Amino acid sequence: MADLNPLVDRLGAHDTHFETPHGLDEPGHVSTAWDLALLAGEVLEDPVLSEIVATPAIEIEGPKGTIALENRNVLLEGYRGTIGVKTGYTLLAGNVLVAAAERDDRTLISVALRSVDAAADSRLLLDYGFERLSRTVLVRADQPVGDLVMDPGGAATVVAGRTSRGSSTEVSIRFVPDEGLDAGIEVGDRVGSILVEDGGTVVDTVPAVAAEEVESSRQPWVTDLLGGIIEAGHRIGQAVGLI
Repeated sequence: MADLNPLVDRLGAHDTHFETPHGLDEPGHVSTAWDLALLAGEVLEDPVLSEIVATPAIEIEGPKGTIALENRNVLLEGYRGTIGVKTGYTLLAGNVLVAAAERDDRTLISVALRSVDAAADSRLLLDYGFERLSRTVLVRADQPVGDLVMDPGGAATVVAGRTSRGSSTEVSIRFVPDEGLDAGIEVGDRVGSILVEDGGTVVDTVPAVAAEEVESSRQPWVTDLLGGIIEAGHRIGQAVGLI
């Protein structure tokens, strides 16, 4: 079972440690709401597991006939958009529900621990999240933000690694390349960060990734930035920055 611990650590669940495979209370067996949300996200990425946790009830054939299985996650049939994930109870953790719901192409994960009514708490958390996330797209995943020019290897279009949302109606975008980009760059490689700023305050930091391959070169010497102003209509101004 100890072999699972390096895996969860690589997923970013640094405050989780498994002592047993069943998850019951055991000295040294710990996790956090944040880590459980990270692990739930990984479950939802797996086609088989995501189908299992989204199934309210099913009948399967066993050696002694048909077995009826019912998912204890009552949100699956009682909260719009619910797609999982896991209920639980131990004496120390209390009632637990790691819930996930999807609406309008947005997926939220909530974690209720030591709860009197984990389903009710999860509804409140998800309602709060969907209300807060009904926000403007500031930067869309795969949106071009500039060109990274290498000397003499060539150039690569740089795109946003994920979507950024916020309540701001006007923001500026600043691409900050990583230092030491002197090796060959492949598609999907992270080449820096995109700073989303509102009035000079950074409201989000988005990974900047290469959309094209660039041959090995000595060093980057100039970056053309697509930045400036993004408004509700996603109008983009231009700026130029030097490394």
